Amino acid sequence: MTSIESLNSATSTPIFAIPAPNSASFSHPALYPSPPINDASSTVPGPSKKPKPHQEPRGSFGYDSEHGYSLQWDSEGHFLSWLQKEQSRLCVEYTRRDIVLGSASNSASNWLTRHRYTCARAGRQGGQSYVKLNPEWKEKANKKPLAGGCSSSIVIKTYPGTNAVLGKYQAEHSHPVEAANIRYTGISKATREDIREKVELGIGRKQIVSK
Repeated sequence: MTSIESLNSATSTPIFAIPAPNSASFSHPALYPSPPINDASSTVPGPSKKPKPHQEPRGSFGYDSEHGYSLQWDSEGHFLSWLQKEQSRLCVEYTRRDIVLGSASNSASNWLTRHRYTCARAGRQGGQSYVKLNPEWKEKANKKPLAGGCSSSIVIKTYPGTNAVLGKYQAEHSHPVEAANIRYTGISKATREDIREKVELGIGRKQIVSK
């Protein structure tokens, strides 16, 4: 055998054999599902929940100041001083009908006391106490309650942690006030006549009260 034949014989069998793919164990990559893509832009967000605004506890100072109690005094003494001037200005009298303690309500920790005043022309039926804010005015037998009562009333409330007082005032009366109502107040006859004369002379109410 020539050297060429020996070379051909040696190379007839491949030195490195590459195995053929086994169809039972080989699958095309495209047959496997692709992993999900986490794309935030592909999802539709739901409606955002807005935070609830802060709400004051029912019956508290902050709550009442936004729900009808529009008047404020530095203390109960300041309120009584204002009420006395209001009575003198309009020639009317107010009776304290009742006092309710905060402990008797469902919001005991939010307010301390509630006082209700009504015009004395409404009568005293059901009143728990009577506050005479003008000691110089004498009781009169001819105080005549109105048959249907009087619509004017004042409600004040006190609160824990502060001396301030809040109130709501129904100022409209169901009867004439000032000079026409003097006879139904407890002031003396001489004082009534003096006020009547000043009113007839056109003197202002503030000047009358200040004197």
